[in-house]
Amino acid sequence: MLNSLFSLLIGYLGGSILAAYFIARLSGFDIRQKGSGNPGIANAAKVMGVKTAILIAFYDLFKAPLTMVICAQLFRSQLIAYLAGLGALLGHLFPFYLKFKGGKGLSVCTGILGYALIKLILLDNRFLLFVLPLLFLTALHFFLQLKFKKLKLSQCL
Repeated sequence: MLNSLFSLLIGYLGGSILAAYFIARLSGFDIRQKGSGNPGIANAAKVMGVKTAILIAFYDLFKAPLTMVICAQLFRSQLIAYLAGLGALLGHLFPFYLKFKGGKGLSVCTGILGYALIKLILLDNRFLLFVLPLLFLTALHFFLQLKFKKLKLSQCL
C-alpha cells in the first residue's frame, strides 16, 4: 500500500512539471495569459514557436514513461509502475502550483500508451503485426489532416 502511494506521488511530482509553463516563465511571460491560455504543446507552438513546442512535446511525451520506469525499478511491480503513470497524468492535469489548472494531458496519455505498447511487444513480438499497421494508419491520417487543413475552401470548389 505504501509503495502504491509513493508511486502515485513520484508520478504526480514528475507529471506536474509543465514544460510549457516553465519555459515561458524563463522567457519572461505566463503562457496562460497568451494564445488559448492552455499550458500545453499547441499553445506553445502558437506563442513560442514550433522549435520550442517540439522540446515541450518531447518532455511531455516521456515524463510519464520515465516515472513509470523509475517506479517499476524501485518497487519491482508493473502495477505500481502504472500507478506512477496515473500520477503523472494527474500531475499534468492538476499541478498544485497552478491552483490545480494544468494541461489537457493528451501527450501524457500517449506516453503511457507507448509504455504499454512497448511492454506488450516485449512480452510477445507478434503484437508488432497489430501495432505497426496501426501506427502507419495513424500517421497517414495525421498527415492527411494537415494537408486538408492547408487547403482553402475556394480551392476545393
